[in-house]
Amino acid sequence: MTINKSKFLLSNQEKGLSWLGRFLFVALFLFAHKEAQAQGDFFKNASLIRIFSRLEKTYQVNFSYDVALVKARKIPFFQLSNKSLKKDLIALLREEELGYDRLGDDIIIKRVPPGFYKKYSQKACGLIIDANEGLPLGHASISVVNTNFGKTADSLGHFELTYPMIETDYLEINFIGYETKRIKLSFFLNQPCKTIFLEPINMEMPQVIVREDYNIHAGIKISDIDPDVVIIRPDKMTGTGGIDPKDVFGTLQQIPGVSSSDETATSLNVRGGSSGQNLVLFDNIPLYHYGHVFGKISAFNNDLIEEVRFNKGGFSSEQGGRVASIIDIRSSNKIPKEIGFKAKVGLLSFGVSGELPFAKNKAALTVGYRKSIFEKSALNQVLLNQIFQGTRVVDNASLGDSLNNPVLYKPYNTFYDIFAKAIWKPSDEDVIGITGLKMGDKMKYQFSTCPSNDCYHSQDNLDISNVGYQGSWKHDWQPNFSSSLMYAYSGFNKSYDFADNAIDSLTLSNRKKNRIIDESFQMNNQWERNGVQVNFGLQHKKIQAIINKRKNTPLVKDTLIDNSIGLTNTLFLDYRHDLGDMFHLFIGGRLSSYDLLDKPFILEPRFSVSSNPNQYLK
Repeated sequence: MTINKSKFLLSNQEKGLSWLGRFLFVALFLFAHKEAQAQGDFFKNASLIRIFSRLEKTYQVNFSYDVALVKARKIPFFQLSNKSLKKDLIALLREEELGYDRLGDDIIIKRVPPGFYKKYSQKACGLIIDANEGLPLGHASISVVNTNFGKTADSLGHFELTYPMIETDYLEINFIGYETKRIKLSFFLNQPCKTIFLEPINMEMPQVIVREDYNIHAGIKISDIDPDVVIIRPDKMTGTGGIDPKDVFGTLQQIPGVSSSDETATSLNVRGGSSGQNLVLFDNIPLYHYGHVFGKISAFNNDLIEEVRFNKGGFSSEQGGRVASIIDIRSSNKIPKEIGFKAKVGLLSFGVSGELPFAKNKAALTVGYRKSIFEKSALNQVLLNQIFQGTRVVDNASLGDSLNNPVLYKPYNTFYDIFAKAIWKPSDEDVIGITGLKMGDKMKYQFSTCPSNDCYHSQDNLDISNVGYQGSWKHDWQPNFSSSLMYAYSGFNKSYDFADNAIDSLTLSNRKKNRIIDESFQMNNQWERNGVQVNFGLQHKKIQAIINKRKNTPLVKDTLIDNSIGLTNTLFLDYRHDLGDMFHLFIGGRLSSYDLLDKPFILEPRFSVSSNPNQYLK
């Protein structure tokens, strides 16, 4: 009997433990379900369309709206109450300039004036006091959490907020040196002004060293999207020295790994590469001549540049043909609100620029022109003397010292650049742009040992120019997916003539002409979501190079003409993934066919991983 009783007691204990386990399991499941549901009711940086879908399921209603009006909108923070559709809509739309009408179970979203939610305003007031001293804390900060609503208390610590708020909102009270307090709005509603006590905290400040951040003053920063790209904003520059204090190419030389071996602005050597290994683009137009006064200053008007994107590693597969760097110069795609005009006079040039909005602020025209001045000034002569060190110009000067009062015609140089851009935004999803530019330099140098034609004299004429234009169309299919089409043309011309007339009337002349015609067509598609970016498309490129050399002497007449054309067709694909804030992965490739090569297709894979553990190390 004792054994049977023990079995009976053990059996009852097991049953009790079994019911207790089931109870704990059910309680844990309900708690986990509630937590999961609470997390599902909180949205951070979510699209408005996604939140509308959740509200439809929660309250069994239907939303009607213009997709173009809401598709690009993202809500930083939103907490679904699951209790009141009206209050949720107020909390969701009060800062979006969007309102609603309700017709039964249909909710119609519409654009409303800023004062639409004033009728839903509620008032909260209070007095902020130091908990230890009992003194008012004047000018404390009071804000509605997760909104832009807020204000500052007066000098006596009193505050009053009147905004479209709901009972579940929280007020946050901040004052330097005191603990931050968060209090639910329902604590203030329909109540006299409350007294809020803030507790002081002990603050130990570490040593602070105030120093000048040169990169900020130079308008330089690392791209937030692509850590391999450095962005330069001319409007943020305060000057970097040199002939033109805001020359973007002079600023590029402040970046580690970039230098200029000949002390010019545009002949950049990136990581030991030559200047010819840099791809220079202006609004996607490839440029072969982009320096005035033989590279002393760049051929770009800073007032027409919005930003420069400089990449010296981890190139996108979209770009090919260079191995050192990509210098992507971009003008603005924004429609100005009013007519603007600028004029500048510098040490070497005079420039004007202007922008004109039209078509009800859906289109704009931007133009710019710059021309050299003071071509015979002392500064211009000093620059040319630096450029022609170790050349025939210096030899002629030394030759003149051994003769009696020779006549020496100094080098004469002039330059110009012209820019025009038209942009049209027929809808929120479409942008159409046309860009045209021309930049050029002319140099003339004459030397003679006497004023008459009976003496030795020579003449050099150099003319360099680059003409370019491009047309593009971009369409946003969805907030995170877009496509674009682009045609670009670049024409480079270089002409050099030399004539040498000796005393015995023997004449030597040389003429050299180089021309490059660069045409390209590109289709590009870009998709981006949650730190992942995919870029793919195709390119067709045609480059024609023409060389014409003529040499004419009393004994020899020689002519060389070479005309070559290269066609390239390319498919490209990029995959970028931000692995948190510190690691960035890039995988890409180009599949190209070159008609000048025997191989039908050539694959160019690209791969890089970068890490930014802190702002000083990459």
